[in-house]
Amino acid sequence: MELNDIKIFYEVVQQQSTIKAAEKLGYTQSNISKRIAKLEEELGILLFQRTNKGMSLTVNGEQFIPYTEKFLALTNEVDTLFSKNNVLKIGTTQTLSRNYFEPYYVRPEVDIFISPIHQLIEDLKKHTLDFIVVNTPLTEHGLIQVDSFEESITCIGTTTDIPMIFLVSRDPYCPYRKATLEYLETPSLKDAQIIEMDTFDSLLHVLSHESVAAILPQKVLSYATHLTRIPLDSLIPSITIYTYAARLTSKKFHLAH
Repeated sequence: MELNDIKIFYEVVQQQSTIKAAEKLGYTQSNISKRIAKLEEELGILLFQRTNKGMSLTVNGEQFIPYTEKFLALTNEVDTLFSKNNVLKIGTTQTLSRNYFEPYYVRPEVDIFISPIHQLIEDLKKHTLDFIVVNTPLTEHGLIQVDSFEESITCIGTTTDIPMIFLVSRDPYCPYRKATLEYLETPSLKDAQIIEMDTFDSLLHVLSHESVAAILPQKVLSYATHLTRIPLDSLIPSITIYTYAARLTSKKFHLAH
């Protein structure tokens, strides 16, 4: 028996659906069905009864569940106790690192890596990272969303006046850039200028010394106390922060916010 097949069986039981299990684990539905059939063949029993209305657990399937739970719990315990590398490798972006990850830099059990989103995705797929925390939804095959929360964003500057120059990230994936460009479609701001910045730190530096504005996480005001919120005519929506893992990981991470 393969560990992944047991995990797949358990996820199908939890989700009560091969489709939902496939979505959560990053597999296709046909692959889920094949792995379940392979497990049944190796055990020599039927775990599910197939009908034109779907699948239901057999008596053997019901009896197999507690053994599955014990096996997975023991596997996680062994991984925790005897793994040669229990350090969590977390990837994130410049902005999220500055706003949420500073407490983690002094924790020996966590390593933080900062990269653009496209590189974070590649590193997670290659399993060089355990988790990535990003501020845009991902649909890549094989990635599982394990956590999310809403982040308030606002317009920030040195005064409460709305200037006609806005700073944005050069990164096309940046949701704060997207929010800024959408806001600047307002008729009264059609003549506003955009200045692109390469890094979050350089954006904050210019924002602190010039008559410009930027739409950023409200959390920035908690440490950049010389800046202030600029009231806007229209409401700026929140940004969702997502944590993703490679499929079937046994490690856990929850970002404190």
